[in-house]
Amino acid sequence: MRSIQVLCVNKGFVIMEDRIKEINNEIMKTQLLYSPGVIMLGLSIYGLWGAKGDAFHPLLNNPSFNYSLLAIGAAIANFEAIKLSKLAKEIKILKAKNT
Repeated sequence: MRSIQVLCVNKGFVIMEDRIKEINNEIMKTQLLYSPGVIMLGLSIYGLWGAKGDAFHPLLNNPSFNYSLLAIGAAIANFEAIKLSKLAKEIKILKAKNT
């Protein structure tokens, strides 16, 4: 009977490790999928405060374009942060159950 319990515990450990690997892969995909939002944030900040009218692309000299880019990039980055925090919380819960 004891060997069956140990086997079940080990199988549960393997399942948790597999789920953690799946979550890590999902985190990687999320970061790649939502990276344009962070790039948009960076470009808008550069266009608004860094370029001072001499940007490497003419659109980045337009403040209304930069504010639009900032709003869209912030929304995308916000969705990314929410999803990543949920995934990180799930990993934390799985690791807590594991110990």
